[in-house]
Amino acid sequence: MYYPKSQIIENKTANPGEFIDPRTGKEYTGAYFETSAGEFYTGKNPQDYPNKQIIPNSNDSLTRNTQDTEIRPESYYVVDDVYYYAKNRDTNLKSPRPPKFSQPHPTEKDYQIGEFQRYFCKKTNENKIIEVNQQEYQLFASKSPNVQWEFYQPLSINWNLVGKKEVISSVNENIVFLLEKRNSYFGFFNYFKGNFSQYQIEDIKKIDEVIQVSREESGGY
Repeated sequence: MYYPKSQIIENKTANPGEFIDPRTGKEYTGAYFETSAGEFYTGKNPQDYPNKQIIPNSNDSLTRNTQDTEIRPESYYVVDDVYYYAKNRDTNLKSPRPPKFSQPHPTEKDYQIGEFQRYFCKKTNENKIIEVNQQEYQLFASKSPNVQWEFYQPLSINWNLVGKKEVISSVNENIVFLLEKRNSYFGFFNYFKGNFSQYQIEDIKKIDEVIQVSREESGGY
Protein backbone atom coordinates (compact mmCIF):
# COMPACT_ATOMS: atom_id res chain seq x y z
CA MET A 1 0.00 0.00 0.00
CA TYR A 2 1.44 3.36 -1.04
CA TYR A 3 0.12 6.85 -0.34
CA PRO A 4 1.92 10.18 -0.84
CA LYS A 5 2.46 11.89 2.51
CA SER A 6 0.19 14.71 1.39
CA GLN A 7 -2.69 12.22 1.14
CA ILE A 8 -2.57 10.77 4.68
CA ILE A 9 -2.66 11.81 8.33
CA GLU A 10 -0.30 9.62 10.35
CA ASN A 11 0.05 8.57 13.99
CA LYS A 12 -3.56 8.85 15.11
CA THR A 13 -4.93 6.86 18.05
CA ALA A 14 -8.26 5.01 18.10
CA ASN A 15 -9.98 5.32 21.48
CA PRO A 16 -12.20 2.58 22.96
CA GLY A 17 -15.55 2.39 21.16
CA GLU A 18 -14.43 4.63 18.28
CA PHE A 19 -13.60 2.03 15.56
CA ILE A 20 -14.37 -1.60 14.74
CA ASP A 21 -12.80 -4.20 12.46
CA PRO A 22 -15.46 -4.90 9.76
CA ARG A 23 -14.12 -8.43 9.21
CA THR A 24 -14.57 -9.54 12.80
CA GLY A 25 -17.00 -6.92 14.21
CA LYS A 26 -14.63 -6.44 17.14
CA GLU A 27 -13.59 -3.11 18.58
CA TYR A 28 -10.24 -1.73 17.50
CA THR A 29 -7.98 0.44 19.66
CA GLY A 30 -4.48 1.62 18.90
CA ALA A 31 -2.58 3.38 16.16
CA TYR A 32 -4.18 4.19 12.80
CA PHE A 33 -3.84 6.57 9.88
CA GLU A 34 -6.44 8.37 7.76
CA THR A 35 -6.43 8.88 3.98
CA SER A 36 -7.65 11.88 2.00
CA ALA A 37 -10.55 9.69 0.82
CA GLY A 38 -11.86 9.44 4.38
CA GLU A 39 -10.69 5.83 4.91
CA PHE A 40 -8.98 4.52 8.04
CA TYR A 41 -6.27 1.83 8.35
CA THR A 42 -4.44 0.20 11.24
CA GLY A 43 -0.82 1.15 11.82
CA LYS A 44 0.86 4.49 12.35
CA ASN A 45 1.42 4.84 8.59
CA PRO A 46 1.37 2.68 5.41
CA GLN A 47 4.79 1.25 6.33
CA ASP A 48 3.59 0.07 9.77
CA TYR A 49 2.12 -3.32 8.87
CA PRO A 50 -0.44 -4.83 8.82
CA ASN A 51 -2.65 -2.13 7.30
CA LYS A 52 -6.18 -3.37 7.84
CA GLN A 53 -9.12 -1.16 7.08
CA ILE A 54 -11.24 -0.15 10.07
CA ILE A 55 -14.53 1.74 10.15
CA PRO A 56 -16.08 4.19 12.64
CA ASN A 57 -18.33 2.61 15.25
CA SER A 58 -21.84 3.76 14.33
CA ASN A 59 -23.07 3.20 17.90
CA ASP A 60 -20.42 5.59 19.19
CA SER A 61 -21.44 8.24 16.60
CA LEU A 62 -25.09 7.82 17.57
CA THR A 63 -24.24 8.34 21.23
CA ARG A 64 -22.37 11.55 20.49
CA ASN A 65 -25.19 12.89 18.32
CA THR A 66 -27.73 12.07 21.03
CA GLN A 67 -25.69 14.03 23.54
CA ASP A 68 -25.75 17.04 21.23
CA THR A 69 -29.56 16.95 20.97
CA GLU A 70 -30.42 16.10 24.56
CA ILE A 71 -33.61 17.59 26.01
CA ARG A 72 -32.80 20.50 28.28
CA PRO A 73 -34.94 21.97 31.07
CA GLU A 74 -36.90 25.16 30.39
CA SER A 75 -34.54 27.06 32.68
CA TYR A 76 -31.77 26.45 30.14
CA TYR A 77 -33.44 28.89 27.77
CA VAL A 78 -34.00 31.72 30.26
CA VAL A 79 -33.19 35.03 28.55
CA ASP A 80 -30.90 37.49 30.25
CA ASP A 81 -32.76 40.82 30.05
CA VAL A 82 -29.56 42.78 30.70
CA TYR A 83 -28.00 41.27 27.58
CA TYR A 84 -30.96 42.20 25.37
CA TYR A 85 -31.21 45.72 26.77
CA ALA A 86 -27.50 46.15 26.01
CA LYS A 87 -28.16 44.98 22.44
CA ASN A 88 -31.18 47.32 22.16
CA ARG A 89 -33.49 44.36 21.59
CA ASP A 90 -37.03 43.73 22.74
CA THR A 91 -37.02 41.32 25.68
CA ASN A 92 -40.52 40.13 24.70
CA LEU A 93 -38.89 38.57 21.62
CA LYS A 94 -41.82 39.40 19.36
CA SER A 95 -41.55 38.49 15.71
CA PRO A 96 -40.35 41.39 13.53
CA ARG A 97 -43.24 42.97 11.61
CA PRO A 98 -43.62 44.41 8.09
CA PRO A 99 -44.09 48.18 7.57
CA LYS A 100 -47.38 49.85 8.47
CA PHE A 101 -49.10 52.02 5.88
CA SER A 102 -49.61 55.67 6.78
CA GLN A 103 -51.40 58.38 4.76
CA PRO A 104 -49.36 61.62 4.77
CA HIS A 105 -50.93 64.96 5.70
CA PRO A 106 -49.07 68.13 4.71
CA THR A 107 -49.32 70.76 7.45
CA GLU A 108 -49.77 74.49 7.15
CA LYS A 109 -46.07 74.87 7.85
CA ASP A 110 -45.27 72.45 5.00
CA TYR A 111 -47.29 74.62 2.60
CA GLN A 112 -45.54 77.73 3.82
CA ILE A 113 -42.20 76.03 3.09
CA GLY A 114 -43.49 74.78 -0.26
CA GLU A 115 -42.65 71.09 0.15
CA PHE A 116 -42.71 68.20 2.61
CA GLN A 117 -41.05 64.86 3.14
CA ARG A 118 -42.72 61.58 2.13
CA TYR A 119 -41.52 58.17 3.28
CA PHE A 120 -41.75 54.74 1.67
CA CYS A 121 -40.66 51.13 2.12
CA LYS A 122 -40.19 48.80 -0.86
CA LYS A 123 -40.01 45.03 -0.55
CA THR A 124 -36.62 43.98 -1.89
CA ASN A 125 -37.76 40.90 -3.81
CA GLU A 126 -40.87 42.38 -5.46
CA ASN A 127 -42.39 45.67 -6.62
CA LYS A 128 -44.43 46.17 -3.48
CA ILE A 129 -44.28 49.73 -2.12
CA ILE A 130 -45.87 51.02 1.09
CA GLU A 131 -46.07 54.64 2.18
CA VAL A 132 -45.19 55.09 5.85
CA ASN A 133 -44.70 57.89 8.35
CA GLN A 134 -41.38 59.26 9.56
CA GLN A 135 -41.24 57.08 12.68
CA GLU A 136 -41.85 53.91 10.67
CA TYR A 137 -39.24 54.97 8.12
CA GLN A 138 -36.65 55.49 10.86
CA LEU A 139 -37.28 51.99 12.27
CA PHE A 140 -36.39 50.43 8.92
CA ALA A 141 -33.53 52.84 8.18
CA SER A 142 -31.95 52.10 11.58
CA LYS A 143 -32.48 48.32 11.16
CA SER A 144 -34.57 47.97 14.28
CA PRO A 145 -34.98 44.32 15.42
CA ASN A 146 -38.71 45.02 15.82
CA VAL A 147 -39.29 45.28 12.05
CA GLN A 148 -38.44 43.21 8.96
CA TRP A 149 -35.72 45.59 7.78
CA GLU A 150 -33.91 42.79 5.90
CA PHE A 151 -36.81 42.57 3.43
CA TYR A 152 -37.58 46.25 2.84
CA GLN A 153 -35.66 49.20 1.44
CA PRO A 154 -36.64 52.57 2.99
CA LEU A 155 -36.65 55.77 0.92
CA SER A 156 -37.66 59.40 1.51
CA ILE A 157 -38.36 62.14 -1.05
CA ASN A 158 -39.08 65.86 -1.11
CA TRP A 159 -42.60 66.40 -2.44
CA ASN A 160 -43.33 69.85 -3.87
CA LEU A 161 -46.63 71.46 -2.92
CA VAL A 162 -47.00 75.08 -4.01
CA GLY A 163 -47.11 76.35 -7.60
CA LYS A 164 -48.89 75.84 -10.88
CA LYS A 165 -50.23 72.33 -11.22
CA GLU A 166 -48.32 71.45 -14.39
CA VAL A 167 -45.05 72.76 -12.90
CA ILE A 168 -45.45 70.91 -9.59
CA SER A 169 -46.45 67.73 -11.42
CA SER A 170 -43.41 67.90 -13.68
CA VAL A 171 -40.99 68.57 -10.80
CA ASN A 172 -42.31 65.73 -8.64
CA GLU A 173 -42.41 63.37 -11.62
CA ASN A 174 -38.73 64.05 -12.37
CA ILE A 175 -37.76 63.55 -8.72
CA VAL A 176 -39.53 60.19 -8.58
CA PHE A 177 -38.08 59.08 -11.91
CA LEU A 178 -34.50 59.92 -10.88
CA LEU A 179 -34.83 58.27 -7.45
CA GLU A 180 -36.20 55.09 -8.98
CA LYS A 181 -33.24 54.85 -11.36
CA ARG A 182 -30.60 55.90 -8.82
CA ASN A 183 -31.78 53.53 -6.06
CA SER A 184 -33.05 50.65 -8.24
CA TYR A 185 -36.42 51.30 -6.60
CA PHE A 186 -38.32 49.53 -9.37
CA GLY A 187 -42.05 50.18 -9.43
CA PHE A 188 -41.75 53.49 -7.57
CA PHE A 189 -42.72 55.62 -10.57
CA ASN A 190 -45.84 53.52 -11.25
CA TYR A 191 -46.85 53.67 -7.59
CA PHE A 192 -48.14 57.24 -8.05
CA LYS A 193 -50.32 56.32 -11.06
CA GLY A 194 -49.49 59.64 -12.72
CA ASN A 195 -50.74 61.73 -9.79
CA PHE A 196 -47.61 63.82 -9.27
CA SER A 197 -49.58 66.92 -8.32
CA GLN A 198 -51.10 65.34 -5.22
CA TYR A 199 -51.57 67.90 -2.38
CA GLN A 200 -50.63 70.73 -4.78
CA ILE A 201 -52.05 74.24 -4.39
CA GLU A 202 -51.42 77.30 -6.52
CA ASP A 203 -52.69 79.91 -4.10
CA ILE A 204 -51.12 79.90 -0.63
CA LYS A 205 -54.34 81.44 0.70
CA LYS A 206 -56.19 78.16 0.08
CA ILE A 207 -54.10 76.16 2.56
CA ASP A 208 -56.94 75.48 5.01
CA GLU A 209 -59.24 74.27 2.25
CA VAL A 210 -56.66 71.87 0.81
CA ILE A 211 -55.73 70.48 4.24
CA GLN A 212 -59.39 69.79 4.99
CA VAL A 213 -59.90 67.98 1.66
CA SER A 214 -56.76 65.92 2.25
CA ARG A 215 -58.03 64.76 5.63
CA GLU A 216 -61.48 63.92 4.31
CA GLU A 217 -60.00 61.82 1.49
CA SER A 218 -57.96 59.78 3.98
CA GLY A 219 -60.80 59.17 6.43
CA GLY A 220 -60.77 62.34 8.48
CA TYR A 221 -57.50 61.76 10.37
